[in-house]
Amino acid sequence: MCIRDRYQRRVHGILAIMLAQYLFIVACFFSISYQTIGVWLPPPEKLDVDTAKCIIRQPPKFIIVRAYTSDGKMDPNANETILAAERAGFEDIDVSISPCLACDPAEQAIQILKAINNMAYGKILINIDVPGWKEDVAENQKFLETLIGEILKAEEKAGIISTKFQFEKVFGVSYSKFSTLPLVYVKVGSDPTFSDYVAFGGWKSPYAKHYMTGVRACKMKWEATYKSQTTILDLLQLH
Repeated sequence: MCIRDRYQRRVHGILAIMLAQYLFIVACFFSISYQTIGVWLPPPEKLDVDTAKCIIRQPPKFIIVRAYTSDGKMDPNANETILAAERAGFEDIDVSISPCLACDPAEQAIQILKAINNMAYGKILINIDVPGWKEDVAENQKFLETLIGEILKAEEKAGIISTKFQFEKVFGVSYSKFSTLPLVYVKVGSDPTFSDYVAFGGWKSPYAKHYMTGVRACKMKWEATYKSQTTILDLLQLH
């Protein structure tokens, strides 16, 4: 074998190793195709325009921003984060709320809607995994129906974030009133697929899934989210 052939083979070998390493890093970070991966931002992080621009160069293109906490307060970073995402070029932005169970459901819905009235967002996703639900599932159902009712009455879109266990414990196994709304189910430590989804609440299939913690990108710490077909960046802050 001539020197040129040996050199070419060596170069090809080095390039193959570099490509394999790159693909391994991508696989470890994203776990799956960029078309179906996203992340959420745990508190107290917030998104500024520069970070949003960094993120939008990555695969995620869909954002969920926490807007309301379970202690009955608007998240002070919500509007700034939404604006930063919008200015960076994100077109799909949702917000999440962790309802205050000691507060009036209708009043907090009105408070939330008023606070984000001028913001660019698509859906309001309600996080069920908060402490303080009553043992009476009928009372819990009434609370949720009032809360969502106010959102829908304002001609806004709503959705649910929950585990199967929590939803059935809070509202009962047979409750399915909101099965036509988008469902984000939570199963941390699982795979980025819907293969482990077990139907509950009348949902035959989910909208998205939170599945991994400890991911880092753009100098921030994220928690990964899977969504079928569409990439999402999840700035969901569970509280």
